[in-house]
Amino acid sequence: MTDVFRAHGIENYRRAETRISGGFASPDEAGILRLTPGAPVFRINAVNEDRNGIPIEWTRGCWPLTFVEFVF
Repeated sequence: MTDVFRAHGIENYRRAETRISGGFASPDEAGILRLTPGAPVFRINAVNEDRNGIPIEWTRGCWPLTFVEFVF
């Protein structure tokens, strides 16, 4: 993403927030992920900001619980 931001004149940015939660796949999520509805999933929502605190990117993701490991 750094290269994309830089190509648009944004030299500096920071991750303002990352929220990770668990839950169960909705019918839509299950269809996209090829899971059974109600399968356990991780959900992530994140926001990047420019140096002035203006949000420049919002990310939303959903992964099957058994296929992901987060390391901080």
